[in-house]
Amino acid sequence: MREFKTEETAPVKPENRPQRWPNKYFTKAINSNDPAKRMRNQIVDMVYVRFLKTVKDFYSKLPDSTERIVCERNRRVDRSCPESIWNFATPTFTMNLTCDPLSQYWINYDFNNCPFEKEIIDLFSDCGLINRYMTRLNIRDYEKYFNNLVDTYPEQTYTLKNIQL
Repeated sequence: MREFKTEETAPVKPENRPQRWPNKYFTKAINSNDPAKRMRNQIVDMVYVRFLKTVKDFYSKLPDSTERIVCERNRRVDRSCPESIWNFATPTFTMNLTCDPLSQYWINYDFNNCPFEKEIIDLFSDCGLINRYMTRLNIRDYEKYFNNLVDTYPEQTYTLKNIQL
């Protein structure tokens, strides 16, 4: 069995982000002249962060450490995918924050026999209008997808600390 970092050594958001992110769609969104779009994107971003915290809380309560493995990546400076901003994946759930070429933020997600699917769907349902900026990915072979992430990005893979109630 592979060993992963613990949550204490998990990647953190860089405090001093570079001022320019070449070829990334969200740079255009940040500098948009449309205040309504900027505000909408800020709300989608804040909702994503709230979801992320809640989902991490759900998963940290699982007793089996293999179920608490997470691959989390800040994609803001990654030039390989212009629309990707942040990726989060567990063995049973993934959620990504993206920005399309028209400068609109999206939350993309998918489940794979997720033990918290109902709770997460309920969480999504509570968001009102933000739901129109959420899409399900329908990944065909989720297990292969997740294993590929873990193998490709071991430095961004860690195990959430177990929290017993």
